[in-house]
Amino acid sequence: MIKPITAVGALACLALCGCPTVDLGDQPPDIGVCNPTKGYAYFQTDIVPKYLKLADMTNGCARSTMCHLNAHGVAFNVSDPTSAANYRVTQQYLDCGAPRQSWLLTKPLSGEDSHGGGDLFDSNSSEYSTFMGWFQ
Repeated sequence: MIKPITAVGALACLALCGCPTVDLGDQPPDIGVCNPTKGYAYFQTDIVPKYLKLADMTNGCARSTMCHLNAHGVAFNVSDPTSAANYRVTQQYLDCGAPRQSWLLTKPLSGEDSHGGGDLFDSNSSEYSTFMGWFQ
């Protein structure tokens, strides 16, 4: 035997059938990943050539294959230094809330975090200005 629909059941059915679809917009970027104000374009034009110097196998961050080419299990692609994959790797070492505290800056910065490659520049250098300019 089929039970008759009650008034409450009918209202619930109407309410559910009439729910509009909500558009939440584009999928957000990875949560917790820092994306500096000047973003990927600045990474390509300034960070890689002037700060990371990935193409410079003598003085750049890629000079030691034991460190930065496979740092913490993630590798930089030196044959395509400005790649989106390298940008994603780099983002893991940034702090958008406090750019000055980013490991990408503090590791090579004189007098800051210990860096196996030594101190590479100080806060008065062009490298420091290039890095901080990424967030402005």
